[in-house]
Amino acid sequence: MTTAVEGELLQGHRGWPVRCLRVLTVALVFAGALQGVATAADPAEQTTPAVEAVEIGAVRAQTGGLLLSGQAGGAVDGALVWTLAGRDEHGRAGVPFVIEVDGGGLLSGDSRRRIVIGVYAYVVDGEGRVVDHTVQAVILDAAAYASRITGSGLKFVGKFNLDPGKFTLRVMVQNNDTSEYFMSWSIVTVSAADDPEPYLLPPLFSDPDSTWVLARQSGRESTVSLGTGSEFVPAARPVLMENQPTEIFLGGGGWNSGALVEFHLVNEVGRTVSEPMVEFSGPPGGDFQFRRGVLAPIDLPPGEYSLIVTLTDEESSEVLRRAVRVIVVGEGKERRWAGADPGDLSAADTGPQDEREEGPKVNKKEIRSNYREALVLLGEGDILAARRMVADLERRVTAKPSRSAVLSLGEAEYAEAKALAKRDP
Repeated sequence: MTTAVEGELLQGHRGWPVRCLRVLTVALVFAGALQGVATAADPAEQTTPAVEAVEIGAVRAQTGGLLLSGQAGGAVDGALVWTLAGRDEHGRAGVPFVIEVDGGGLLSGDSRRRIVIGVYAYVVDGEGRVVDHTVQAVILDAAAYASRITGSGLKFVGKFNLDPGKFTLRVMVQNNDTSEYFMSWSIVTVSAADDPEPYLLPPLFSDPDSTWVLARQSGRESTVSLGTGSEFVPAARPVLMENQPTEIFLGGGGWNSGALVEFHLVNEVGRTVSEPMVEFSGPPGGDFQFRRGVLAPIDLPPGEYSLIVTLTDEESSEVLRRAVRVIVVGEGKERRWAGADPGDLSAADTGPQDEREEGPKVNKKEIRSNYREALVLLGEGDILAARRMVADLERRVTAKPSRSAVLSLGEAEYAEAKALAKRDP
């Protein structure tokens, strides 16, 4: 249901060049830069103001124990992302964080007139000490908010100010009535202002969806400013619309001018299915050197993927990676946590295994034949045609969400690769 660390693969650390990044599989040229791009929404355009949470200070023993256990999960689906934004006069870095949760799961079984949602966030250092925390309550009238939360979900924006160091951010969102919860954690590294070590921050996407019930930490803003001239609400699990460019922000510093930045989209079976180009424009901004870029349009079946960002500095032989879970939806469609169109869901069946959906009949011989032809094209140097063949195959096989279809793809690919290895060791 929920990965242990949302929006994170490996930790990273130094500026990287303003240049067009290498692309292997997307033959697209941006003539108009941001023309047609889904961009950060102006906070003034938000039709519904954020609900300010209430600081309650105390936390139940069971909830506190779960938070400090280092676990992740819960019956409610959700996502967490954090970033660094600005330093204060004492050198502490602002650490905004965003939590998104499935409203349907969060309110399941809650029939009270007043909705009370607890939001807990703890920052723990390397020795297991709690260096900062916040305990908030989002209190809402069920008549006004229940259907909105169930239909769109709940998004919470908070912020810490931390000294340089390495920490674990642990968060939990819990329905006070039913005790159903979402819980996750992520490692946060804050470099000192004069630290020359290279670093890479999680990629950020703005969230153009204004249908969320948006809540903010008491005394904090609901938007994030990166110092690039943009102020927006980040997406914890970004949505990429098929065949549409998407705005992206990437922060980090300490890299040599020749550093290579690459982007990979990986599917549910761990295969790289696209290596989209990103074009950055303008100088880096803010204390953490954020650059604004455009992620090229992608042509992939709707579902969940991992976007992996890799920075390679050949001069220093350093490689840093970050990853974020993203959702690809069809053109003109929307993806929300609850009530999603089946075509917008992950290719894997996320429901109970005894309630499998009937997917299309999978011909494993055809799958293996398609993989074999794609490998021949790859061997001939036609990378684009090979990837298109595999993408078309996966689109056909996973036309309906089916766990068995995804497993068949993986099994067929492994069998063909094993057979080829035997013939040509």
